[in-house]
Amino acid sequence: MVFHLALLGGAFAMASYFHRPRYALYAVLAFVVLRQFLALTLTAEHRAGIRAVKQGDFKRALDRFEHSLEYFTQRPSLDRYRAILLLSASAWSFTEMALVNIAFCHGQLGDGATSKAWYERALREFPESVLATTALNMINAAEQNRAERAR
Repeated sequence: MVFHLALLGGAFAMASYFHRPRYALYAVLAFVVLRQFLALTLTAEHRAGIRAVKQGDFKRALDRFEHSLEYFTQRPSLDRYRAILLLSASAWSFTEMALVNIAFCHGQLGDGATSKAWYERALREFPESVLATTALNMINAAEQNRAERAR
């Protein structure tokens, strides 16, 4: 987000320096159009997965997130420098989001063991992942409660 604000601030500074207020408007419009273009093209699979989750179609979402994971795994620099290359202000990488979303979809489809395995993979690849840690804590607590009730 800081990068984006600096970029837009620079555009406003240049417009002010050259006494051309329209230039600031053009810069903002160019930023918005570029951001939307990048989101609609390079992150299309991720966005399709999110839409499918919102519709409750977890099988389709799972397929989209797997494609997103493959895409960003093959292009780690694109994901690493997403703030600059994709104009994405997200703190989470698309790879981390794909892993966690795949795990979530498996859970929603009733495959708890596979879901847990994907969350564990997310935590191995992203040890600071709050999303994966929280989900695993919840799964482990549910498993422990189930085991206690079975005794």
